[in-house]
This record gives sequence, C-alpha cells and structure tokens, in this order.
Amino acid sequence: MALNVRNRLGFIDGTIHKPPSTDRNSGSWSRFKQDDAPRVYEIEQRLSTIKQGSKDVSAYYTELITLWEEYKNYIELPVCTCGKCKCNAAMLWEKLQQCSCVTKFLVGLNEVYDQMKRHILMLKPIPCIEEVYNMVAQDERQR
Repeated sequence: MALNVRNRLGFIDGTIHKPPSTDRNSGSWSRFKQDDAPRVYEIEQRLSTIKQGSKDVSAYYTELITLWEEYKNYIELPVCTCGKCKCNAAMLWEKLQQCSCVTKFLVGLNEVYDQMKRHILMLKPIPCIEEVYNMVAQDERQR
C-alpha cells in the first residue's frame, strides 16, 4: 500500500502519536500550514487545467503524476478515529485518491481517446492509474 511505503500509515491507524510541537517530527503532523496554502492552490489549479494537448500520452501522464505526488505531499491525511483502525481509513483514502487521479487523467486526454475513456469508466472497479495509463498508451501505440 502506498501509505505504508511512504511511512504514512501510522498517521491514519493511530500507531504514530502526535509529537509535541517542539519535536523535529512535528512537521509531519501539520504539513498543510498557512504558508503552504498558496502552493497547494497553485498545484490544484494546475491539476484542474492540465490537458494532453500536443504531448504524447507518456509526457502527459508524467506531468500529471508529478503534480499529483507533489499535491499528496501537502494535503493532510485523515486520521483514524476508531482507535484500532477498524474503519479502514487508510484503504478508503487510497481508493479515493486513486479514483480522483484516474478521473483527472481521463478528463485531460484528447478527444481521440473518448472511446477508451468510456470503456475505462465502465470497468468495475475502476482500475488504478498505472493500469489506466497502460491501456491508453497501448491504444496510442496502435494508432
């Protein structure tokens, strides 16, 4: 799971407790500070307007994923409130993020991929962003 790899799962499942504000690790608990708001706004604005345009699918995907990863570094993760993480907050968060990223990727693709977009959106469950990229890249190679 991506949260586990990034050492963020403990923030959600409650195994990592909030350190005192004097602790050097306290920044992990308050990434979204007032100072970060302009940068978060800029990233969200770019994410909402990013389009494939004249770029090939690979270049468009790379640009989107780079922005997306930067955005995820700024946003505050939801914290588990059940105490033992029986609520699957980490899994639900990751699923929500994946769906949002897939949607942004599909929205920005050129019209030539409209049929592929419809096909992907009909799949249950919606594939992860990597699988969606591979499907679109394969379609691009076949053109």
